[in-house]
Amino acid sequence: MQMIIVFFYSISLLMISLKVAYAASYGTSEFLSPQYTEVYSKYLKRYDAISTRESTGVKITSDLSGKKAVHCCDPTFLLTKGDWMEFAAVENPIKGKYVLVYIQAYAINPYPYADQLAKRVKKLIGAEHVIVLNSEI
Repeated sequence: MQMIIVFFYSISLLMISLKVAYAASYGTSEFLSPQYTEVYSKYLKRYDAISTRESTGVKITSDLSGKKAVHCCDPTFLLTKGDWMEFAAVENPIKGKYVLVYIQAYAINPYPYADQLAKRVKKLIGAEHVIVLNSEI
């Protein structure tokens, strides 16, 4: 009985989890947001491994967290032309003209300017829809 308890205890020690960021991007070549330095530093330090798609991201990661990041290929280049053609052949579920807005709200505060700009572009091109994808921490 004691041997079984030790066995299960040993197995639980081997069950570890790693937090990994693959092909991350800061969207800039220099980190210019001093108000976010503390937040980025805090969250980056939680990762066990980080890779960035831009070589400048390696330096930004190091400066913010002290961690060594690895420069890797942008994941979009991992697919072949055939893969992309197959993806592009899928019918768009949105009918008519539309404006697609992707907001990286963790990097900057785009409001209310992003909304105003999207509405102006919608009117300018005669679009029926404005679709907003928001990425926040």
